[in-house]
Amino acid sequence: DHIIDIGPGAGEHGGTVVAQGTVAEVAAREGLPTGDFLAGRVGTGGPEPLTGGRPARREGEVLRLSGLTGRNLKGIDIEIPLGQLTVVTGVSGSGKSTAVHETMYRALAARKHHTRRPAAPFAAMTGDEHLHSVILVDQTPIGRSARSTPATYTGLYNHIRKVFAQTSLARMRG
Repeated sequence: DHIIDIGPGAGEHGGTVVAQGTVAEVAAREGLPTGDFLAGRVGTGGPEPLTGGRPARREGEVLRLSGLTGRNLKGIDIEIPLGQLTVVTGVSGSGKSTAVHETMYRALAARKHHTRRPAAPFAAMTGDEHLHSVILVDQTPIGRSARSTPATYTGLYNHIRKVFAQTSLARMRG
């Protein structure tokens, strides 16, 4: 698994890749909020933090984007190993959506599906030859209710509820 942590703050104080790598590599970064959480140096009162990882399923296949400058992004480069879970983290307003939705997704959609919606500015993209299509799954309601999202239909929220129910705050509130 691979993490791209964008920050360090929100708005004009964000837009920089503060850490990038495997769970173990990011967890080794003391003083970095995401690293401290993954290493168990800080917690949420919930289940044990994640550690370790598994080997990449598609060794060597990587999607790289360089020079991302949309909105708050300050010329960042991102590298996403293919065939495994990658998490993009950061505080609200740090540039996660700009990097993932407005730049990476739109650039891939333009190349793979010939869409006309322009991507946020970036210098170069390589590794897209390893992908045959791109699909964006977001939190947009997919049913009649505004509460219906892909997580609703897949049952993911049941697991999320169980995790939150294990927190000390949930136990205190009953």
